[in-house]
Amino acid sequence: MSVSEIVDCYVKDSERAEREGVAIPPRPSLANRSSSSSIHNRTLGCVRDALFSASSSSLSTLASSCSASSSSRSSSVLRCLQWNIQAFSSPTDERNMDTITAGIIRSICESDCDVLVLNEIHWREVEDDCNGNGNHDYSSYHCEGTKRAIRTSQALLEELLRLRGYHYSMVSEHGDTPTLIATRKRVLASKEVVLSHNRSALCLKIELPSDGSCWVVGTHLDAFDAHGRRSEIRTLLEEADSSNTAAAAAAVVPNLLMGDFNQQRRRDYTPFEWERVASSADLRGVPVDDGVAGILEEAGFRCALDHVRDNDNDDDDSNIDNNNNKNVSCNWNQARPPPSTHWSGTTIDYTYYSNPNSHQHDSSTTNTTTTTTTTTTTTIHPHGVYVGPAGFSDHRMTVTDWTLTTTAPPPPPTTSHPAPRHIDKSFFFHHLPAGRHHSWLYNTARRQFEHKYYHK
Repeated sequence: MSVSEIVDCYVKDSERAEREGVAIPPRPSLANRSSSSSIHNRTLGCVRDALFSASSSSLSTLASSCSASSSSRSSSVLRCLQWNIQAFSSPTDERNMDTITAGIIRSICESDCDVLVLNEIHWREVEDDCNGNGNHDYSSYHCEGTKRAIRTSQALLEELLRLRGYHYSMVSEHGDTPTLIATRKRVLASKEVVLSHNRSALCLKIELPSDGSCWVVGTHLDAFDAHGRRSEIRTLLEEADSSNTAAAAAAVVPNLLMGDFNQQRRRDYTPFEWERVASSADLRGVPVDDGVAGILEEAGFRCALDHVRDNDNDDDDSNIDNNNNKNVSCNWNQARPPPSTHWSGTTIDYTYYSNPNSHQHDSSTTNTTTTTTTTTTTTIHPHGVYVGPAGFSDHRMTVTDWTLTTTAPPPPPTTSHPAPRHIDKSFFFHHLPAGRHHSWLYNTARRQFEHKYYHK
């Protein structure tokens, strides 16, 4: 099968999926608010006890007694999008403001994501070629037209994102296929990490409720060199370790890593499919495993796809229909491998996550917290992963939903307040007429007096 035929299959597959109603579902809402409700009820109990207490210091010690009872905990939902948009060109390398650019922008806005990672926002190699520094034989007119179309599309996208509330955006300055990252969340820190001679990663530390935070990283690994991808991911992990170590005294922060990894994983295919992938790799002289997935898993990262379909034995065809999902939703048959994210029919776009200091592979253990923690701790686990059918690029978008739980430590107990002291309030009544404070009895006697002397 020729490349053009494979691309045609990819386009028709996207069109078929849209006709059959495959879509990105609305963003989820928090269903479990029991922890916040219990904290609220506990606070109301403290207020009630203080108001009806005879102690003079009850109200003054209200805040310390309530806050010291337990640590506070809150949850939030984060939706992320990762998409290689190929500099606003279609799978057949077509550029059109009315269809391709408009379709890409519309698909991004309709996803309603908090964080966007867009690979290949433009191509610097096109600029080099136009200046005579590249190897491609472009005419001057063609290059100028291509540059103008890409810049116009990017400017339009960035302006519409700004109007949609994405107040922060950043484009990588290093590499020939820059990445854009944008967010509607408040950014606490940002940086670009150079990974190799032509690749980098964009890192944002975003703010979450209750003083929580999360690192979100967008990257695009080398397309041709497996050894280069291993080196790039190790460089990124070293940077992540140093950042977490520096901030460990104040907070424990999870990590989200997403992008175009340019490598397939065997677990995402049936045995028959993987045989075809391996044959293609042999013909091209490239390895079937670049080692990046293993490096990430050893560092405590887990791929969101692994929570949808988790098979221990990739060689056993009987496991293909074993649906061992861990409450992570998707928009495909959970008993089957995930949809392809690239025109070649393979999956090469991934989202990984990690909870530092808790490198368990089972997501059910990542929410475990104790009230004896001395730092603000945020944990993350996947809620849903979806592959969009939009066929405006040679890649398909991936949208992931996450639940983040932040646990803040209780404040230290205060010992500066004196012990509660009882106040004798009986002196207020020393000079009142006898029985005057019996309101209903007094009013009854007065009504009888008025009726006797004024209504004769």
